[in-house]
Amino acid sequence: MKQEDLLKYESQRRDVLKTPFISYEERVSILKKLKSIIEENINNINYSLKKDLNKHENEVYFSEIGLILNEIRFVLKNLKKWMKPKKVKTPLAVFSGVSKIIQQAMGHCLIISPWNYPFYLTFMPLISAVAAGNRVIIKTSELSKHSSSLITKIINEDLKTDKVYVMSPDVNDIKEMLKNKFDFVFFTGSERVGNLISEQVAKFHTPIILELGGKCPVILDYSADLRNAANKIMAAKFINSGQTCVAPDYIVVPKNKGTKFIEYCQDYINAKLDKLENFPKIISAQHHKRIMSLIPSDINVQYTDTQILPKAFISDWDNKIMKQEIFGPLLPVIEYQDFSEIVRKISEKSEPLATYVFTKEKKFVDEVFKNIRTGALVINDLLIQLANHYLPFGGVGSSGHGRSHGHAGFLEFSNSVSYYRRTWFSTELSEHPYSELKLKILKKIIK
Repeated sequence: MKQEDLLKYESQRRDVLKTPFISYEERVSILKKLKSIIEENINNINYSLKKDLNKHENEVYFSEIGLILNEIRFVLKNLKKWMKPKKVKTPLAVFSGVSKIIQQAMGHCLIISPWNYPFYLTFMPLISAVAAGNRVIIKTSELSKHSSSLITKIINEDLKTDKVYVMSPDVNDIKEMLKNKFDFVFFTGSERVGNLISEQVAKFHTPIILELGGKCPVILDYSADLRNAANKIMAAKFINSGQTCVAPDYIVVPKNKGTKFIEYCQDYINAKLDKLENFPKIISAQHHKRIMSLIPSDINVQYTDTQILPKAFISDWDNKIMKQEIFGPLLPVIEYQDFSEIVRKISEKSEPLATYVFTKEKKFVDEVFKNIRTGALVINDLLIQLANHYLPFGGVGSSGHGRSHGHAGFLEFSNSVSYYRRTWFSTELSEHPYSELKLKILKKIIK
């Protein structure tokens, strides 16, 4: 591990022990300055993501920059209210007193962000961490090297605060860093790496949020508008070339509707894919090779050395592509005869980060909700849940645990302290010596 990173960790650790919480005024100051710096760096962010992932500036704004700026505005507007102690009822059994829930900072936090949305998935948890009053060390991805370099500059050089620091993105350095104690860890990435991180922080009993992934299904029933569903699904698959944790991973459609659905998907591809140079690229040769290996031998897919074009095709539950999260632009389509078959097959796989349903029937939605465990349930649309500050974002089971965004993110990076203050009335009912009279009074009070 780089000496500079270790020195910064030790400095922040000392500061946490000396002054555990950042003041409201400083939290606001850091967030306002971060907002200004991001606005000043929009062209640099566009350039970095073009180099790393070939993202178009339109996509960069609606999937990264715009969401970050909106989150900062939302947090600044609500932060004072969130920090205010929340008075709760004090039952008669507790006698006379005042009870509150007060939010304290967790202390010293580590944020580990991935390569697929490097700015969004770094700054969103950072906003929550700072809002809650924490000091933060950030580890970005070594794969998105241009974006990681810019994030380091934005934080370490432009923001200029000792409360937040970006360490080396090197994999070996984070292994060394995790030998040190943190008060809270926020990880976004694969289930495999998430499990390794969890094992390493467990020796310190450090709480951790895991934002993982999984195979997010899209379920169509007989009432669904096939063309509308195909258009929305392919639009979501185009974004970042399907390299999104909540991207549609596979489609289940009613029997005998798969071929028509695929035809509509291809219509969308033909109409929307204007220039190949505008389509996002796969992050690395290794990931490109992995995705290509999932394509069935009888399916033809267009590709370049760095890109794979979207393709929908008929598949089945036993196909190789159904054994792992695709994290790319391929879209297997599986036909079903009855709903119980869907429930059984989806349940056999890991719990999804999101489940999408296209239907006109409320009863069908209710059946999905009652039978499938999922981090989010979205009806007749995709990905839109990420843009709502009021909806907590997170998984369940193998897709992760913990929540982020908005108030939920603030609470996760906070320690909810139970506060009780005795007022004027005192009692000795629970103290020795005991008596029948005391017991009679206690039974009257505690029911």
